[in-house]
Amino acid sequence: MSKVQIIRDEQNEPVYAVLPWAEYKSLTDSRGEDAALIERAIAARNDDKFPAAIARRLAAGEVPLKVIREWRGLAQGQLGELAAVAPQYISQIERGARNMGAETARKLAPLLGVSAQALLGDELEEVSKFAVGQKYRANKNPSRTAEVMQLDAESNGWKAWVDVREHGKLLQSDWVNYAQFSGNWTLI
Repeated sequence: MSKVQIIRDEQNEPVYAVLPWAEYKSLTDSRGEDAALIERAIAARNDDKFPAAIARRLAAGEVPLKVIREWRGLAQGQLGELAAVAPQYISQIERGARNMGAETARKLAPLLGVSAQALLGDELEEVSKFAVGQKYRANKNPSRTAEVMQLDAESNGWKAWVDVREHGKLLQSDWVNYAQFSGNWTLI
């Protein structure tokens, strides 16, 4: 890689990177993607990945608390101890014998790295439509399509990594908020 020029703002923060055109083209051309580099960048962001298998289980109607707890590798007793919630209560919620209250969801959510709404199931119907591999068409520009590559649960909702293409050419790959995305795109 050639030397890249960094342009900084008044606070000496980087705001632009200038690089040779050929290198820019190789970065924007999907054939120029470096899978190992992409994986290192994703890991460096320190985001919690939301695997497709988890999305499928939630979409199939499994109890969100159980799916997410198992995904995080916690036993009912461990989670109960961390949250100061009786493990029997967690078991009852996971078996469908009791509903989870908002207070409990607020205690458990940060320990599981998801929003309280995800545990309560408020978002699951909508998110189940927003699965990895789904393709969408832009409402305002039908020549643009987007494909969901990865889903993540955040404390403030769901986000997806999408590839946006126009006439087959990759325009952008980035994280988008589900709520904002769903209003501007239609499932193909």
